[in-house]
Formats: sequence, structure tokens, C-alpha cells
Amino acid sequence: MTHRKDFFEDFTDNVDGAVYFADQSKIKPSGLGTIRLKLPGLPDFLLDHVLYLPQLKRNLLSLVHIRQQGHSIHMFDGKLEVRKASDHSLVMRGIEEERLLKLQGTSAHAQHFSYISHHEEGTLPSSLLWHARFGHLNYDSLRLLKKNGVAGLPTIPRKHKQCDACILGKHSKQSFHDSHSRAHRKLELIHSDLCGPMPVPSANGNKYIMTFIDDYTRMCWVYLLKNKSDAFQTFKNFHKWIENDAQSHIGSIRTDNGKEYTSNEFENYLRQHGIKHQTTVPYNPQQNGVAERMNRTILNMV
Repeated sequence: MTHRKDFFEDFTDNVDGAVYFADQSKIKPSGLGTIRLKLPGLPDFLLDHVLYLPQLKRNLLSLVHIRQQGHSIHMFDGKLEVRKASDHSLVMRGIEEERLLKLQGTSAHAQHFSYISHHEEGTLPSSLLWHARFGHLNYDSLRLLKKNGVAGLPTIPRKHKQCDACILGKHSKQSFHDSHSRAHRKLELIHSDLCGPMPVPSANGNKYIMTFIDDYTRMCWVYLLKNKSDAFQTFKNFHKWIENDAQSHIGSIRTDNGKEYTSNEFENYLRQHGIKHQTTVPYNPQQNGVAERMNRTILNMV
């Protein structure tokens, strides 16, 4: 039985009889027909003698009717499988949800697929369905649309079912706290980053920008590189020049985990000169925020 007329492949309104419910009420069907089910990963399944009852709020499938068509039914671990009795090939799948068995699939002739899911559209709560139709709009805005007279919207309850797509798709990290620590002398901590390749090279053919920033003075030195492989030699040149110019030694250098900073020759050079290497956690550029912000400042000027 279904309340969706657009599900039918063949349909006739010439039907007799009535459907009786547990509360002793009865409804006369408004039609009868055939529905072709589109099942994920399985061939289409043809359901015949499906009743059309527009008064229903969800689609109902009789397992007895399925068994009488020559199929076997298997239930285990909250899952349902319908197989052909002849060769035991899989015909349909279902899952147990909220004390009901829900078929994984939908009608091949449905006119609208507003909510992409393996469950039939009719089994979704109306508020969740309209939430999906409006591009996962928040429920407060849906209530505002209802209040402003959008036709066809149901009453949106205060307590609603959570949308799995929103939970997974709208994850965000908590913001990083501001750091107030600062070096106490020149060259105690150097921030560095390699930015590029740039879409447009410089007049001399340089495609990369390598920066060194002193944490104490915030003095910044910018080097232009043609190749990423030039990063190690650039740092060695900077190291010799800056220690001679400032008459001080570099205590630590803070970088990301780029291979230009984590190569064996780079790490060996730092150990030989007693420089501590601080690297950020992968995918957390905020931990090297001084260098990242300088990159943005430089690119904005360019």
C-alpha cells in the first residue's frame, strides 16, 4: 500500500473492497497498480497488486505477499533479506529502524527525488523532508517560511529528527586560542614557511616565496625561489648571514611538516648546529600562524 500515486508504473482506479485497520476503521482504496522498485545494487523488483490509499502517511509492504510470490524472508542482526526460493539470489534488502522494517530502495517512477537516501521518501518525517528540499535549511527558517505564508509547508515541530547529512557535512573545528607567548631575545625562535608555486612566476622566473620571521622583533626576510628543492640551500645561506649580522644564534625554528623542512639533510643540519625544530600537527596551519599570516600579507601586496 502507498500514498504516492506517482510511484505507479501501471494504475487503475477500478478496485473493489476496503482495507481494515487495527482500530476497526476502514478505508476504500482509490486505485490499484504495479510499482517498479529501484533497489541499490540490485535488479529492479516489480510489485503487483499495490493499493493506492492517499490517506496513509507511509508506504507499507506485506511480507506475506512477498512470500506468496515465491520468495524466502531472512531476518538477522537488525537486517532483512528477501531471496528467491529457487536459487537463493538476493532480491531486496531492509533494515530495522524504530521497531519497523524499512526497505532500502524507492520507486523507479517517482517524480521527485528531493532527499537522496536509500529509504523511500514516504518514510521520512515531513519536517526532515522539507528541510532537505530547501537545501538543508535550518528549522527556524522553515518555521519563518511557514509563518510568512509559503503554501504546502507542514507545521515544523520544536523537537525534530536530526539530519545525518547536516551532522556530517557541517562539522567545523573549534577556533584556536590566541597565543600570548613571545621570545625573549633575537633569533630565539624563527618562524618559516614555503609558499607556492604561484600561478604567475616573477620576472626572473621565481615561483616560490620562502619567509623567515624573528619571533622577538617580528622582522621578516623574504626569499624568492625558482624551485622547491632550493629551500635547504636558502635556509643555510640565511642561517650563516643572520647569525653573523645579529651576533646571536638561532635557538629554534618553527615550520610545518613540508618535505622541504623534514628531509634528512635538513634535520641533520639542524642537529649539527644545535637548532631545535618545532613542527606543527598535520592539517593545523594555525600552529604556524605567524608565518601563514605573513604569507597572506605578502600575497595581498602582490
